[in-house]
Amino acid sequence: MLILGHRGAVVEDGAFYQNSKNAFQEALSAADGFETDACVDADGEVFLIHEAKYVDPAQGVDYCAAEHLDSVSAAILGNRRIDQMTTAEVKNLRLKDGSPLPLLREALTLTGRYPQGLIDIELKGHEAVTPVMRLVDDAVRQRRIRIDAVVMTSFNHPALLTVREQMPAMRVGAIFVGEDVPAAPLYPWQPGSAGCYTPLTADCLQEATLREIQPEYFMLPEEFLTRATVDTVLSFYPAARLMAWVFTEKKNFDLPRLLARLVDLQSTGKIAAILVDNPRAFRKAWERVQNCY
Repeated sequence: MLILGHRGAVVEDGAFYQNSKNAFQEALSAADGFETDACVDADGEVFLIHEAKYVDPAQGVDYCAAEHLDSVSAAILGNRRIDQMTTAEVKNLRLKDGSPLPLLREALTLTGRYPQGLIDIELKGHEAVTPVMRLVDDAVRQRRIRIDAVVMTSFNHPALLTVREQMPAMRVGAIFVGEDVPAAPLYPWQPGSAGCYTPLTADCLQEATLREIQPEYFMLPEEFLTRATVDTVLSFYPAARLMAWVFTEKKNFDLPRLLARLVDLQSTGKIAAILVDNPRAFRKAWERVQNCY
């Protein structure tokens, strides 16, 4: 099982902010790699920032890029989105630690310097898939990174189908919300756009687009990672493996409970990776648990 840093690393009172170059460096140094959020600006450049979230049905989908910026940059962003800003404008924005928003091209080069490093690129932004594929293809051709060091994941399953069709060698992962969470549009500010937050149910697993994609990975919040979930996924996709992430915004992460479930599920051989906020601390905890068995 790989240990990946969620958004690079999300560490309270840390010297770096999530989805920053230093957060990526921390995850690559402390664990097996990291997950990050790809968003595209008005010029087609790909920056890395967590710009939208779906915490609960009552709150709905929230465009949240401003909450990751310092006060000056949040004011510059105003009511706009990243896809409404030019590259020059986005380059002037600063995260809460004062660092610039990383470019995907930079993150690919950084990951490629680590022989065993992995980057999980979540296709977060609206219409991010084509610019992301172009940058990854360029990096692979220039030998800045190996293609097997990259995974593309998304709630936007039609975008994953595009990846499958145009980059058949790329591993992909379909992301889901829990089975008890209602579906919601990914981009409510883009009427008619494809993709939604999809619950991981037997019915949704049989959806035509997903069957065509045949993802290598199925990803869900760690609280829903159970034997029943593994069995449900495998009943339709026996060759697939599961990945799970810590839901940062909910702030209800129970480390001992997660460790116990991972120990229980280890024998299935079907848990590919866990995405955690503090990969260094989690690796130490996981190693302690492993030494007990």
